[in-house]
This record gives sequence, C-alpha cells and structure tokens, in this order.
Amino acid sequence: PKGSVDVLYLALSRGVIVQHGHINVTVQQDSPVAEGDVTLKLAVVPEMAPVVQLLVYSMLPSETVIAHSMNFPTEKCFRNQVLVAFSPSNAVPGEENTLRLSAQPGSLCGLSAVDQSVGIMEPGKRLDADKIFDYPVACLRVRPRRFIMPYPYGPSEETNDPYAVFQTLGLKLATNLDIRVPSCLSYQGNQYRRSYVVAYSQMARLGSAGPRREMAVALAAPLPPPIQTVRTFFPETWIWDLVEVGESGSADVPLTVPDTITTWETEVFCLAPSGFGLAPLVELTVFQPFFLELTLPYSVIRGERFELKATVFNYLSKCIMVSVTPALSSDYTLTPVRDVQDSSCLCANGRKTFSWTMAPSVLGVLNVSVS
Repeated sequence: PKGSVDVLYLALSRGVIVQHGHINVTVQQDSPVAEGDVTLKLAVVPEMAPVVQLLVYSMLPSETVIAHSMNFPTEKCFRNQVLVAFSPSNAVPGEENTLRLSAQPGSLCGLSAVDQSVGIMEPGKRLDADKIFDYPVACLRVRPRRFIMPYPYGPSEETNDPYAVFQTLGLKLATNLDIRVPSCLSYQGNQYRRSYVVAYSQMARLGSAGPRREMAVALAAPLPPPIQTVRTFFPETWIWDLVEVGESGSADVPLTVPDTITTWETEVFCLAPSGFGLAPLVELTVFQPFFLELTLPYSVIRGERFELKATVFNYLSKCIMVSVTPALSSDYTLTPVRDVQDSSCLCANGRKTFSWTMAPSVLGVLNVSVS
C-alpha cells in the first residue's frame, strides 16, 4: 500500500459541536490520494435538531487541506419526552377529571389550558417545536456588513476553498498548513484597466440618491397596530399552574371541569437536568349530551303575545322519553300551542321543539324557567 490518510469529521448544531471523530483511510498504490469514497456512521441525537452541519476535512501528505460541509435537516425532538392525557378524554360540565403527566424524573412542568376560541381569535400564539428551535437561531440574525466599494477583480465563480468552509461554520483555525486557495485575477475587458478612483467616483454618483430614498420609505412605513385582547363573559383560561414530577416520572393532577361547553387546548412543557421537553397539544372536549335550549326575543311590549320555544337535544346513544314543563308565574301567562304535546320520545341524535304562547303582564326583567 501507498499509505493512509486520516479523514476527520465534525457534527455541529446551533453553534455547538455535537459529535466528532476520524476515520483512517488506506490509499492503494494505483489510487489517487484526493479521490475515493468514505462512509461515516453518525447517531442522530436530539441535540442535532433542527439542522446538523457536517464538516469533513483531511490533511494530505502534501500538507494540503481539503474540506467540505453540508447541512442535513433532522426531526425536531427533545431530550425530555413529555406526555399528557386527560382521564376521561371527554367530559361534561362540572365533572371531576384527572390530568396524567409523564416526563423525566425531577422535571418542573408548566401547564396551561385555554379555551379554543382564544386560539381562533389570536392564531399563532401556541407553543410548538418550530418556535422553540427558532429562538436561539433568531438571536444570531444580525445586520449584514456593508461595503463602501466591492473589489472588482475577484473571482466570479465559487471555489472549493477549505478556509471558506471553516469560516462559514464559525470555526477558529490555528495551523501552519496551507488551507487557502489562491485567488487568480481574471481579465474583464476594459474594466481591468479601470483605476480605483474612477470606479469609486462612478459608484458615488450612482448611489448618491440611495440613502434619501431609503429614509423616505422608512419614514412612510406605518406603525404596527396595537395588540387588542378580546374579553368574553366565559373564562378563557382554565389551567395555569406549575407541577413537579417526582422520581417516578409521572404525576396526576385532579381537576374540576368548568361549566363552559367548549374544547380546552392544553399545553405542557417541562424543564429537567436532562433538558427541555414539550408535549403535543391535547384537547379536552366538554359537551352536554342532553340539554334544553330556550328561544326568546330580546324584548317585548306588555300585552304583546309571542311564541316561546323550548328545544330539547339528545346526543345520547339511546332513545329517551322527554317531558317538558314550564314553571308557573304571576308575571306572565302561558298557553300551550294547539296539537303540541308536552311529552315525546326523543331518539339518539335527535331534537324536539315544544311551543307555548306567552303574554307578559308586568314591566321589567322576566325570569322564565322550563324543566
């Protein structure tokens, strides 16, 4: 054999070296040193999310450095696996429920359960893996460097420069090897004989109106509208609490379901010595399978008659016998509508409407009760 070459590799993610190593490649007598295939096997770990930058480089016997890098997207997962579920998964208003939480032992978890209508009015407020992994990357976004005048005689095409590969990944180098590819000047016609003074003066004349136009656009840009929070009568937040997970890695949180008929969207994230964890969004649907709804006008005139309707909904899996009876009161009179019975058989996923003719006799707010 002719010899061997060490191929070194670095796996970086979010500015941190996650894995590194080297492979010794044997070069045969009839094989060029700078050609060949090398296979690397890397274990994908949560620290590589969301993108892993793989750098492979080698130092040839001629003291020349060759390098190349590529980016590989990975699945956005966390070291701390968090799971959450309601028991039972569906509930009725006022029912007792249990939130079962599973995470790494010793985790401190933040719980929140918000009405689904809040997410409809204010979309994009939910916490997800994309926002978590974007936070450290967003802090590195700085304004790009501005040049007064670009160098007009540099190479026009991209070159496989090892120094540029290391510099792109943000790595510092300390070596006595030759890692820079020399830049050769290319003849570009009459521009090759143009002096720096002429080029700078022409660029100054062409760009003299640029800053004023940029300032005019910046001043004309409207201010962002203020954030307005819409408040409703029903509670928007049900759970907002911190829960400690013991050494068993699980915790049960007893809860009482609110009276609101809605869907509660529950978010849970946990912090532990092993790392951060975020549970998938869990929904708890609160629904009343059997209820009555009254249809009333906003206001009426004393002595005016109108039709009072009571609609019974049955979302049970069986048929039931329903009897509707309005409460008597001295503030109004009720007369059953002809050919309408007060009792009926109501089957599954059905509804029935009962009607009476109502005539108020007093002024003010009237309370109407139907059982």
